[in-house]
Amino acid sequence: MTEEKKGAETPKPEDKGGEGKQAPAEKADPMELINKTNEAAARMEKANAKREELFAKQEAAAGEAKLGGEAEAGAGTAEETPEDYAKKVMANEVETDDSGE
Repeated sequence: MTEEKKGAETPKPEDKGGEGKQAPAEKADPMELINKTNEAAARMEKANAKREELFAKQEAAAGEAKLGGEAEAGAGTAEETPEDYAKKVMANEVETDDSGE
């Protein structure tokens, strides 16, 4: 192998055309990193508190809907009175399990 081919096969990091380039290692101020981390944590705590508040409101609304007689599908449920049940039994409209098993 010639030296030209050897150089062509192993590209140098500065020849990658922007990909894989990293900024020169800078010494970051530890206090600045700590401050940025604390700010990020404060933002996350604020967002979590807001999310919990919205979830509580959503739970309350769902509970009110169920207690208000609204079914999730939008159709209300009606209870059958004993008189209506008796009429259905007399008209033979009620399915019974008379198999005796």
